[in-house]
Amino acid sequence: MVDVRTIKMQLAAIDADLPFWVSAERKQLSNILVTNEVINHVVAGRYEGGFALLCATNLRMLIIDKKPMFLTVEDVRYDMIAEVNFSHQLLDSSIHLSTVSKELWFSSFRKQQLKDVTDYIQHKLTEARQAMETTDQPNIISNVLDAKRNELSDGQAREILPNTQQAWDRVTQKLNTINSYPKDPRNLVRRRITKFDTFQ
Repeated sequence: MVDVRTIKMQLAAIDADLPFWVSAERKQLSNILVTNEVINHVVAGRYEGGFALLCATNLRMLIIDKKPMFLTVEDVRYDMIAEVNFSHQLLDSSIHLSTVSKELWFSSFRKQQLKDVTDYIQHKLTEARQAMETTDQPNIISNVLDAKRNELSDGQAREILPNTQQAWDRVTQKLNTINSYPKDPRNLVRRRITKFDTFQ
């Protein structure tokens, strides 16, 4: 939870001009945002047939839709977004977000602001994917190097693997001690045992 004054300062820093019909959504920002979260873009528009607020922070993207009887908050992390599409028509523009589990549509009459939000989301997507690639690459290289270092020499392989008939017999004897099924064929067949059964 963030202080209301902090929210007002962040909105003033990005020159957010929000209309009065999203004032309920703007008030919910203080309850939704976390301490180290910074608002970078905010746009008023329509979401699922009602007025809503799209907010892009440094950590995630939020769509807030506050009605008198319910509150809808779509919380989407940037690394969960698979695709972002922006389109504009004569009067309004819309953004389409594809995630792993859902499809989100948001439209607004403020075309330039929504375009700026789209560019910011695409920038954050690029950063997230580059961070994933840089973290995965050293792991692959280190795994290959470790495998090279851990390869057995010929002498070590001869010590581990049984290479004579006597050594194979010793290994087989130990395995037969552990696995008693080959010794008693009756153990291989599953059947009901009663008190009248006798074992030879």
